Amino acid sequence: MLRQPQVTPAMRAILMDWLVEVQQNFELHHETLYIAVKLTDRFLEHEPIEKERLQLLGATAVLVASKYEVIGDAAVLLCYSVQLSDQLAVYFFAHVCSLLECELII
Repeated sequence: MLRQPQVTPAMRAILMDWLVEVQQNFELHHETLYIAVKLTDRFLEHEPIEKERLQLLGATAVLVASKYEVIGDAAVLLCYSVQLSDQLAVYFFAHVCSLLECELII
């Protein structure tokens, strides 16, 4: 969290609580939650983020994690429930994947 001038540990804790709620509401595997938390923390270690984008980071982490677990459309529904524009969601997804060196197969 040293690289995060706008994000406090309390804000991260709130995001983690929200990720747990998402995992429960969408009935995702526990492993999906664990992967999402790990991806979120890895991103926060490498790049500063505005506090306004923190929930977007969490939603993106769930999307990437659900693709690891092959869950389906739950993460896509999550992006719409957070009210993200398609362009912003796709941009941030690509940005997170490139930073974390994820392999994208379309």
